[in-house]
Amino acid sequence: MCDLYAGIGSVGIEALSRGAEKVTFIDNSPVALSILRSNLDRAHEQEAIVVDADAHEFLQSTTATFDVVMADPPYGSVTWEQLQGRCASILKKGGLFVMEMDIKATLPEGLDVREYGKSKLAMWRRA
Repeated sequence: MCDLYAGIGSVGIEALSRGAEKVTFIDNSPVALSILRSNLDRAHEQEAIVVDADAHEFLQSTTATFDVVMADPPYGSVTWEQLQGRCASILKKGGLFVMEMDIKATLPEGLDVREYGKSKLAMWRRA
């Protein structure tokens, strides 16, 4: 799994606690990365890779592929179309891309969308 815009790692650490083999956390905030590393230490998670990088630079340079890519960019900083297009290349066949966004964000038809308060999750599976 790849946790883009990982912040303090809540999503990726939860995935590890539920059986994910390995999570790659991507963020470039020194404060968030410090807290993320501390959270991983407290959770005794060994199957984590922490990458100090801008998410877009990571997507352009990585050769890794993932079964799941979870993205929680700052609301309004990138559209679904922009990020989904970039993430498609790092998803394995049948892989799942999930993006959290503001409830008001517009999306193309045909996505699996779940709404939670002022946020929504949109999901797309690579064929």
